[in-house]
Amino acid sequence: MLKDIKPLIELISLSGIYISEDLILKVLNKANEV
Repeated sequence: MLKDIKPLIELISLSGIYISEDLILKVLNKANEV
């Protein structure tokens, strides 16, 4: 069971990092507009 969960956790971690980077880019873009 752990074998099945581990890839899922890694996927969530990667997508979490991706979402964070996307959020940072959006904030930077908004800061540049001001």
